[in-house]
Amino acid sequence: MASSSIINTSARLLSSLDEEEVGISIFGPDLELIASNRAHRAFYRLPDHLGEPGASLDDLLRHHYEAGIFAQWSQRDESILSAWREEHLLKLAADRTYQSTYVRTDGAVIIVTYHALSDGGWCGFQRNLKSLPLSKLLSSDL
Repeated sequence: MASSSIINTSARLLSSLDEEEVGISIFGPDLELIASNRAHRAFYRLPDHLGEPGASLDDLLRHHYEAGIFAQWSQRDESILSAWREEHLLKLAADRTYQSTYVRTDGAVIIVTYHALSDGGWCGFQRNLKSLPLSKLLSSDL
Protein backbone atom coordinates (compact mmCIF):
# COMPACT_ATOMS: atom_id res chain seq x y z
CA MET A 1 0.00 0.00 0.00
CA ALA A 2 1.16 3.57 -0.65
CA SER A 3 2.70 5.69 2.07
CA SER A 4 0.40 7.65 4.35
CA SER A 5 1.82 10.99 3.12
CA ILE A 6 0.88 10.13 -0.47
CA ILE A 7 -2.59 9.06 0.65
CA ASN A 8 -3.08 12.25 2.69
CA THR A 9 -1.89 14.50 -0.13
CA SER A 10 -4.04 12.64 -2.66
CA ALA A 11 -7.07 12.78 -0.40
CA ARG A 12 -6.73 16.56 0.06
CA LEU A 13 -6.34 17.09 -3.67
CA LEU A 14 -9.29 14.88 -4.53
CA SER A 15 -11.55 16.44 -1.91
CA SER A 16 -10.91 19.81 -3.52
CA LEU A 17 -11.89 18.32 -6.86
CA ASP A 18 -15.00 16.55 -5.60
CA GLU A 19 -17.30 19.14 -7.12
CA GLU A 20 -15.81 18.71 -10.59
CA GLU A 21 -17.49 16.60 -13.29
CA VAL A 22 -14.20 14.84 -13.91
CA GLY A 23 -13.65 11.57 -12.14
CA ILE A 24 -10.18 11.05 -10.77
CA SER A 25 -8.63 7.87 -9.48
CA ILE A 26 -5.08 7.12 -8.41
CA PHE A 27 -3.73 3.58 -8.22
CA GLY A 28 -0.43 2.46 -6.76
CA PRO A 29 1.99 -0.07 -8.24
CA ASP A 30 0.37 -2.71 -6.02
CA LEU A 31 -2.84 -2.29 -8.09
CA GLU A 32 -4.70 -0.79 -5.11
CA LEU A 33 -6.70 2.40 -5.11
CA ILE A 34 -4.91 5.25 -3.35
CA ALA A 35 -7.66 7.83 -3.77
CA SER A 36 -10.71 8.71 -5.86
CA ASN A 37 -13.20 11.54 -5.99
CA ARG A 38 -16.99 11.51 -5.93
CA ALA A 39 -17.34 11.71 -9.73
CA HIS A 40 -15.16 8.62 -10.19
CA ARG A 41 -17.29 6.66 -7.75
CA ALA A 42 -20.50 7.87 -9.43
CA PHE A 43 -19.35 7.05 -12.99
CA TYR A 44 -18.67 3.47 -11.96
CA ARG A 45 -21.53 3.21 -9.43
CA LEU A 46 -19.10 2.01 -6.80
CA PRO A 47 -20.26 0.95 -3.37
CA ASP A 48 -18.50 2.87 -0.59
CA HIS A 49 -15.93 0.19 0.21
CA LEU A 50 -14.67 0.11 -3.41
CA GLY A 51 -14.12 3.87 -3.47
CA GLU A 52 -11.84 3.79 -0.44
CA PRO A 53 -8.03 3.58 -0.37
CA GLY A 54 -6.85 -0.02 -0.49
CA ALA A 55 -9.59 -1.33 -2.80
CA SER A 56 -7.93 -3.63 -5.32
CA LEU A 57 -8.16 -3.18 -9.07
CA ASP A 58 -9.40 -6.76 -9.34
CA ASP A 59 -12.25 -6.02 -6.90
CA LEU A 60 -13.25 -2.94 -8.92
CA LEU A 61 -13.14 -4.88 -12.18
CA ARG A 62 -15.23 -7.66 -10.63
CA HIS A 63 -17.78 -5.04 -9.50
CA HIS A 64 -17.99 -3.59 -13.03
CA TYR A 65 -18.50 -7.09 -14.42
CA GLU A 66 -20.99 -8.41 -11.87
CA ALA A 67 -23.04 -5.21 -11.77
CA GLY A 68 -23.19 -5.10 -15.57
CA ILE A 69 -21.83 -1.56 -15.70
CA PHE A 70 -20.36 -1.71 -19.21
CA ALA A 71 -22.11 -2.81 -22.38
CA GLN A 72 -18.75 -4.05 -23.72
CA TRP A 73 -18.58 -6.57 -20.89
CA SER A 74 -22.08 -7.98 -21.35
CA GLN A 75 -20.86 -11.43 -22.39
CA ARG A 76 -20.65 -13.70 -19.39
CA ASP A 77 -16.97 -14.60 -19.63
CA GLU A 78 -14.86 -13.74 -16.60
CA SER A 79 -11.63 -14.01 -18.60
CA ILE A 80 -12.41 -10.49 -19.80
CA LEU A 81 -11.29 -9.18 -16.39
CA SER A 82 -7.75 -10.55 -16.49
CA ALA A 83 -7.47 -9.72 -20.20
CA TRP A 84 -8.44 -6.08 -19.51
CA ARG A 85 -5.96 -5.83 -16.61
CA GLU A 86 -3.10 -7.30 -18.68
CA GLU A 87 -3.83 -5.04 -21.66
CA HIS A 88 -4.13 -1.99 -19.40
CA LEU A 89 -0.76 -2.59 -17.74
CA LEU A 90 0.92 -3.25 -21.11
CA LYS A 91 -0.47 -0.01 -22.57
CA LEU A 92 0.72 1.99 -19.57
CA ALA A 93 4.19 0.47 -19.82
CA ALA A 94 4.43 1.09 -23.57
CA ASP A 95 2.64 4.38 -24.08
CA ARG A 96 2.67 5.92 -20.59
CA THR A 97 -0.67 7.59 -21.47
CA TYR A 98 -3.63 6.16 -23.30
CA GLN A 99 -7.36 6.70 -23.64
CA SER A 100 -10.34 4.33 -23.67
CA THR A 101 -14.05 4.82 -24.22
CA TYR A 102 -16.59 2.79 -22.27
CA VAL A 103 -20.34 2.63 -22.82
CA ARG A 104 -22.38 2.00 -19.70
CA THR A 105 -25.46 -0.14 -20.02
CA ASP A 106 -27.58 2.98 -19.36
CA GLY A 107 -26.11 4.59 -22.50
CA ALA A 108 -23.67 6.97 -20.79
CA VAL A 109 -20.35 7.20 -22.61
CA ILE A 110 -17.31 7.55 -20.37
CA ILE A 111 -13.94 8.58 -21.76
CA VAL A 112 -11.00 7.63 -19.55
CA THR A 113 -7.48 8.94 -19.93
CA TYR A 114 -4.88 6.89 -18.08
CA HIS A 115 -1.48 8.38 -17.17
CA ALA A 116 1.33 6.15 -15.90
CA LEU A 117 3.15 7.27 -12.75
CA SER A 118 6.88 6.80 -12.26
CA ASP A 119 6.38 4.29 -9.43
CA GLY A 120 4.31 1.90 -11.58
CA GLY A 121 0.91 3.23 -10.54
CA TRP A 122 -1.40 5.40 -12.63
CA CYS A 123 -3.97 8.16 -12.56
CA GLY A 124 -7.26 7.85 -14.38
CA PHE A 125 -9.37 10.82 -15.45
CA GLN A 126 -12.97 9.94 -16.33
CA ARG A 127 -15.31 12.23 -18.25
CA ASN A 128 -18.93 11.70 -19.23
CA LEU A 129 -19.42 12.75 -22.86
CA LYS A 130 -22.75 14.35 -21.96
CA SER A 131 -20.96 16.82 -19.67
CA LEU A 132 -18.48 17.97 -22.34
CA PRO A 133 -19.21 21.01 -24.52
CA LEU A 134 -19.82 20.31 -28.22
CA SER A 135 -16.60 22.13 -29.20
CA LYS A 136 -14.59 19.71 -27.04
CA LEU A 137 -16.42 16.69 -28.48
CA LEU A 138 -15.50 17.82 -31.99
CA SER A 139 -11.83 18.47 -31.17
CA SER A 140 -9.11 15.86 -31.33
CA ASP A 141 -7.89 16.74 -27.82
CA LEU A 142 -10.14 14.38 -25.83
